[in-house]
Amino acid sequence: MWQAWTLVILGFWLFLSAFLSFPAMGNLWNDLIAGVLVGIAGLDMSETKPWQGWTSSILGLWLIATAFAPKYIS
Repeated sequence: MWQAWTLVILGFWLFLSAFLSFPAMGNLWNDLIAGVLVGIAGLDMSETKPWQGWTSSILGLWLIATAFAPKYIS
């Protein structure tokens, strides 16, 4: 049950952080930390709720990967 609440809180945080002005390194760390936490919660949830757990895990990996995207785009 903690996994679901962790994902809800992180979802709200990620939504709100889009409107906050972080420096570039702040965005990098925000996405990395959120991605790791989403991935861990998703993997732990994958036994009881398979598709939700795996979806969360993939989104966690996506957050980690996109943390480095601005480096390659600009």
